[in-house]
Amino acid sequence: MQSEIRGVAFKDRTGIKINTNQGYLVEIIDYIDCNNCTVQFPEGNIVYNIPYASVHRCKNPYHKTVCNVGYIGNGYYNRTNTPHAYYIWKGIIRRCYSKEINKKNNSYKDCLVSIDWHNFQNFNYWFEENFNPDTMLGWHIDKDILSKGCKEYSAKTCCFVPQEININFSRLEKNSGISFRRGKYIANISVFNKNNYIGSYDSYESAFKAYKDVKEKHIKFLADKWKHKLNNSVYKAMYDYKVELK
Repeated sequence: MQSEIRGVAFKDRTGIKINTNQGYLVEIIDYIDCNNCTVQFPEGNIVYNIPYASVHRCKNPYHKTVCNVGYIGNGYYNRTNTPHAYYIWKGIIRRCYSKEINKKNNSYKDCLVSIDWHNFQNFNYWFEENFNPDTMLGWHIDKDILSKGCKEYSAKTCCFVPQEININFSRLEKNSGISFRRGKYIANISVFNKNNYIGSYDSYESAFKAYKDVKEKHIKFLADKWKHKLNNSVYKAMYDYKVELK
């Protein structure tokens, strides 16, 4: 249908379907003018205020752009206005679902991200509730402290901790601290990037007990060191943490 607005020919493009660069066949469901279209994606998602000439570049907020898992979602947050949250969100998804990363580092084998966090909007909301940029700059996201042995990144299992705490728990998962040399079991612990000798023992169990005692004391030391900045739940989880025989 074509009419005239202020002496200029107006063509109503409502109902026109256009293929986008992402491979979706979208429909213009409301055409105000050439600078303002409302576009609907096949699954029903609607995007507003799109110039007609840019409809083919219209991006589906539910298109899985990160490892074919994560998507931005429909909302305020995006990689431009919340870059720090986006960087962390993209990072945990890639750790869990990138074949390249898993091939190089099998410590993330069988790890996953909760379904609600596949949507960046949900993750960013949690991020703003739990990350304080004034006191947590440079801190890492951790999934092992609040939920021991956890394989899932989620709102219930994750927290932010200083790098030295995160590294401490990462090393705990990778290496029990026990080695065998010359008929003896050797217990060592890495503290502040330095390997510290604990002792030499006749049995694995004895070596592990010595390692366990020192390791748990060190975890408590770190908890006390950062108590003034840690959330109470994180501090308590660290103080209650028990190193177990694997």
